[in-house]
Order: sequence, then C-alpha cells, then structure tokens
Amino acid sequence: MNNGILESKNRTCRAYLEYIGMLKAGVPAIITRTQQGGRKTFSISEKPFAGSVILRINQGGLRDRETPADIKKLFREEVMPVLAKTFPEIGLKHTGNIELQFREDTIQDIKLTTH
Repeated sequence: MNNGILESKNRTCRAYLEYIGMLKAGVPAIITRTQQGGRKTFSISEKPFAGSVILRINQGGLRDRETPADIKKLFREEVMPVLAKTFPEIGLKHTGNIELQFREDTIQDIKLTTH
C-alpha cells in the first residue's frame, strides 16, 4: 500500500519514514535537507539496508521504549499527519502497525494494520 507516501510530492515524509525505519532496524543513518527544501535519508553503513521494519503505533505515536523522544516527536509531527491525510481511514490517532519494506536503503512498500 504505497499510494501517496512514496510519490515524489511526499519526499520529506518518505525520508523521515526511511530515517526512523533504519534507526529502528539498528542501521546508522543521517537525514539531510536537499536544495529543493525537502529531506533525504542516507545509510552510513557499509552496505545498503534491505528487509522489513515494523513500527508499532498507539494513538498516532510510536509505541516503544527504545525510541528516543526526539524521534517520537518527529514521527508524530511530520509523518503521522501525512499518513492520516493519505489514508483517511486511519486518522491522526491510529493504533496499529506500519510495516516498511526496504531495498537498498529505500522504502519499497508500506503496509498498515489497525488494532
């Protein structure tokens, strides 16, 4: 289910999701601002990241103790509003999971589940 989030108009949201997903997977990553004002995430590991990452969401925020407060704030303020706009059925107070499928440091697919 990648309609909307993976389109070019949502590059910043996608970059934030990639950044949060890579950090959650334990992959060192950085996020930078592009010349166009958007964001881009880069892995700083020796090989590109591939695999899936599950983000657990409760009331629109990341639900785990390991994630630092600044990353949780970034998710709630920058990512969740775009997800809620793209998928109106979930809304800003979504509770469920977001599964991110990565290939070569890039999100290829997003699956949302609701609890």
